[in-house]
Amino acid sequence: QLARDILKDLINAMVTPISVEELEGRPGMSKTDVTKAKIKGVVQAYIDDLAENRFPLDKFVISQSISKKGYDEKNTAGHKSASLGHVKLAERMERREPGTGPVTGDRVPFVVVKEAPHLKDF
Repeated sequence: QLARDILKDLINAMVTPISVEELEGRPGMSKTDVTKAKIKGVVQAYIDDLAENRFPLDKFVISQSISKKGYDEKNTAGHKSASLGHVKLAERMERREPGTGPVTGDRVPFVVVKEAPHLKDF
């Protein structure tokens, strides 16, 4: 969700017409320079908000579907599918409560965080 919000704000900064007053308020700057300054302001605002932890956790949720079982096999990129975040989460959910984990076709929402040492066995 956060990536969509950032892209939406960046696109708005790029396509919103620059008024004459806005150009007059920034003497010596071309329309391109004003647009670049607006884009820089949007990016800086998001960086500041991220650094200050101002975004709720639900902005970082990723949702991916479980496509098949057999996660020990290698995918087309040559990596084991079991190393994918949503697959690891699905396996953990199944281990914690057998029979309740997601099945093929289910979407698994998750947030990527640094793994805590005490969670490695789950």
